[in-house]
Amino acid sequence: MLAIYQFGSIARGDNDTLSDKDILIITDNLDALPNIRKSYQDSGYTVSYYSPRSFKKMASLGSLFVQHIKNEGLCITDQEGWMKDLLSSYKPKEDYTIEILNFSEILETTRRFNSKSSLFCCDVLYIYLRNFAIMRAANSKKYIFSNKDISNYLSITFGKIYGDLYTTLRPLKATYRSGKYTNNVPLSHELIQNLNTVLGRRTPLTFEESAPIKYFNLPYVRLREIESRWRASQANVPKNTLIYEWHHAIGNPNAYNRFVKQISRNDLLNLEYEFQKLEKPHL
Repeated sequence: MLAIYQFGSIARGDNDTLSDKDILIITDNLDALPNIRKSYQDSGYTVSYYSPRSFKKMASLGSLFVQHIKNEGLCITDQEGWMKDLLSSYKPKEDYTIEILNFSEILETTRRFNSKSSLFCCDVLYIYLRNFAIMRAANSKKYIFSNKDISNYLSITFGKIYGDLYTTLRPLKATYRSGKYTNNVPLSHELIQNLNTVLGRRTPLTFEESAPIKYFNLPYVRLREIESRWRASQANVPKNTLIYEWHHAIGNPNAYNRFVKQISRNDLLNLEYEFQKLEKPHL
């Protein structure tokens, strides 16, 4: 392994029962990667991994994930100081407004809100608020990554409703990603109203549950769009379908960095066709 870094709340020392255990692996040794990844996963870690080339490109583009590692990462191994050298030369962008606007398209994946997809929507809104706060603060040269700092930033900058909503969504996001829940998870009237406020909607969150899959510019959002379609539908998926081929990725956001570049416009069209056939067998 070229470099392994621990990051996130466990590295900062402010982890709690809802915290992930995050580990970053940089390697181009694809033969050794599965074993080291499994070793960390078996110990309860969420593993992010990149090739040296991909991580260098992220750094050159001013990725705030690299800033996160620079600020708070704990080195486990760093062969020949590869990561140290990269982090010492890294510089964040001056402005992340374009990234904020591009990432806001993820909010459209919540348009299928129903009892089956409510926790999915909470997960998406949490991720949106987190990334929005991190990028917005970075425009002022403030680099925040802890949940406490993000909640405080949202409250001070935009109003207490935003900080409170972020805090409320965090355990719901954790529940969704644990997979240990029933489909019908009730949400409070107050939370629904707050969701509407954040989304800028004037009407309640009651949308078309079977809205066709839409193509988004960001590959990550394309995966969340498929996930949204699948969660709202929850149709039984036969093994000989494209949907089933994607089942290893759909519904597991922690693994999306592995598949994020693999989804094409044609894949989305074919997936939508299969969803429609499952829901309306006469087609």
